[in-house]
Formats: sequence, structure tokens, C-alpha cells
Amino acid sequence: MCTIPYSNDSKTLALLILRLSCFNIATLAQYWGVNETQSKPPHGTAANLMLNHIKSYEHWPSSKGGVTIQLGPELSGKLVSNLTGEKLGLLVSVYLPVLPQEGRDNVCFSRPSRLNEPMEFPKLPPHDGAVLSVVDMHTGGEPLRIIISGYPDVTGDTVLAKRRYAREHLDHLRKLLMFEPRGHYDMYGALLVQSEIAEADIGVLFMHNEGYSTMCGHAVIALGRFAVDYGLVKAPTSPETQINIHCPCGLVKAFVEYSNGKTGAVRFHSVPAFAFAPDVKVTVPGYGEVTLDISYGGALYAFVSAERFGMDVSKSRTRDLVDVATAVTNAVKSQVKLHHPVSEDLAFLYGTILTDGKDAFSDEPTANICVFADAQVDRSPTGSGVTARIALQYHKGLIQLHQTRSFKSGTTGAIFTGKAVQETMCGDFKAVVVEVAGHAYYSGVASFTLENDDTLKNGFLLR
Repeated sequence: MCTIPYSNDSKTLALLILRLSCFNIATLAQYWGVNETQSKPPHGTAANLMLNHIKSYEHWPSSKGGVTIQLGPELSGKLVSNLTGEKLGLLVSVYLPVLPQEGRDNVCFSRPSRLNEPMEFPKLPPHDGAVLSVVDMHTGGEPLRIIISGYPDVTGDTVLAKRRYAREHLDHLRKLLMFEPRGHYDMYGALLVQSEIAEADIGVLFMHNEGYSTMCGHAVIALGRFAVDYGLVKAPTSPETQINIHCPCGLVKAFVEYSNGKTGAVRFHSVPAFAFAPDVKVTVPGYGEVTLDISYGGALYAFVSAERFGMDVSKSRTRDLVDVATAVTNAVKSQVKLHHPVSEDLAFLYGTILTDGKDAFSDEPTANICVFADAQVDRSPTGSGVTARIALQYHKGLIQLHQTRSFKSGTTGAIFTGKAVQETMCGDFKAVVVEVAGHAYYSGVASFTLENDDTLKNGFLLR
């Protein structure tokens, strides 16, 4: 804050304050309950009202830099205080009285909004190249950065082909948005693309610290809300609005609660999910032979109880759980041949989900933690993981159709629900359609830029 020049003439000072605080005179008059009859700022009644009630003012020392103004008690409760404005590089603070508290004359608050005037978006800093704009959300604590503008066209005849194109030609943008300093090791993103399926409302590519996944349940839940709130469907309906989301693994149908113009919880129906290889034995360095299950819920996961390694998914250190899960993932990748009946693009192990071992149906939640991609930790219960786990439990006869099970994140305690709603087939595999439900929330919006001379402009990760 710099020192501003001021006049001993209190009227000049008052009008200067009004100018620098960027407030419209008529707006101030309306706020103060005064009938504004003049339309030539800064000479309106609002300024005169302020002028008439100036009790005292003083110039701060240059170390504080500014002007303190005190109004008389006639305006108590009429105006909040600490208005801070910016104009021509000058800053000014105005301290105005509010309802007095015992033992003090004035209370200071932050600057109010401009009432009837929308706030302008912050000016972009110096930058080179495109500006990448995003909407940030989270589902059960797991972030989702939705890219809404600034990305080049992603070419390809199918969503899977677009995924390959993004990986081969646009991966620098994934790193820019997912990695530090704009993201972090566990950031997750979604890029909206055109779908080749007529019934799809949107297509999407998922991205993380290692590359591009084929399915993401927490992202589908967030995208369901986003699609309705941002007008990607023409006419939302109550009590639910259906959003067809084309993921790389296939078409996923989301159902968004919608009432009185507001969105709420989201449930989705998965692509066919199936137990790929129950009771597989692999050798995990440091732990010997381990029996685990591999199941598909839009992506392939290995499932094993954390108790096998002397750990608890809710109480053990996250770092220790990550190390064990990563060791299991590496063992499966090296010892088990994976395939998928629809596309080889789907035939890879996405990660390992450590569970509490409570697979038999119960009204009590069962906890798990998912470690996927390059040792990335899911904060949510993992939507595609819940899908695959329900398919596995159904295959083993531990849960029936339409029995709803609650799944708890071992990291945040967030809850998703899941149930098998329909039997189906996926190639030669007996499969089920699984319904998963949860809540997503907005956390902000941002526009990201880079400067060419920034040696860290493309991002970095700390392990």
C-alpha cells in the first residue's frame, strides 16, 4: 500500500476515497438507503452523505501508507468497513464504523462486493501461448481438474483413438496441468472431447500422474454435476437428469439429482464389470506367495486384504500402504498375462486396491485404499474400483443383485455406495452392470499460463 496525497479539505478527501475504492456513487447511495438524484459521480448525495458524517481523519505514516477515516455514530450499521480499492496503482483503506461493541467505537471488516455489479475476473499475468482454463472439483476428496478451454484439438475417430493421440502428441499439456507447480503428485484431470457415439452427451479423456486411464468413477460423478450445471444438456429434468458420458472404456450412464435448479448426488451405471482372475497366486518380493483377485470395472485392478501384509487400510501409514500396493502391482504386471475381450487398449493393470477383507455382504461399510498409476493414491473409495469389487463379490456369491453395499475410503472416510443391478456378458466373461453413487463438490476455477523462459514451465513431480 502506498501513501496517497490528500487535501485538508475533507470533501476532496471523501471524493478521492470514493474514486479509489472503485465504488459507483449511485450504488453507494442505494446501499446507504439514500435517494440518489444526481447522476454525475463523484458529486452525488452518497458522497455528500459520507462527507457530512466525517468525524475525523488522519494521514498514516509512510510505513503504513494510507488514510484512516472515522465517521460519526449516525452511520453505525449502515456501512461495513475496510473498503480497499485499486485504481491507477494506488491503494487506500477506509475504516468506517459499524454497530459498536462494548468498549470500542469501530469494528473493521473486509470489503463488500460491488452489490449489483459483477466482479471482473482477475487480469492474466504476462504469459506465452495458450491459456488453459479449468474447473476444479472433488469427489470424496479425490480431485478432478476439468479442462474447459485452451487445449488443441484431439484427433481420432474414436474416444480410444483420441486417448492414444493425446498420449503421443499432447502429453506435455497433461504434465503442465497435473504436475507441480500447477498440480501435484496425486492430481487427476478430465478433458472433454467429441464422442463418436450418437447417444453420448459428452466424451472424456482421463489423465493422472502417469498417463491416461480408461475409466474413473469419481470423475464420472463430478462430470455429471458439471454437465448439468454448465449447460451441456439442453433441458435438465427432475428428480434426475441423465447424462451419457463416453469414457475410453465405453458408455457410462450418469443420473444427477436435480431439483429447483440445483444439482446433488450422482449415481452411474458402469460398463459390464467382471471377475477376470479370482484367487491368483503371485510372488511379491519380501512377502512371498500372495493370493489375490483381479477384477475389471472399466479398468483392471488387483484386490488383496491389507491384513495379509500386517496392515490396516484405515490406520497404517499411507506411505507403507503405497509401498505394499506398488509391490503387488509390479508382481501382477510381471507374472500375469492380462487381456480384455473388447480392446487390447483396456488390457492393463491400473493399480492395486488393498481392502479390509470384509467382502461378505454387510450393512457396515467396507474400507479400501486404491493405489493406481505411478503410486498415486485415490482419496475417494474409487468408483471404478467399487465397480470391480462388486463384480468380484457377485462372482463369489457374496452379494446379490440390488443389495447395496457401502464402501469407505481408508484415507478420507468418504463413502460411495454400490450394487449390481443387472447380469450381462462381456465377451466370454459373465458380467454385471454396477451402480455406484456418491457426491462431488466444486472447489474453484483457474486459468493456467506459462512463460517460455521458465525452466520449470513443463512441470515436475516430487516423490
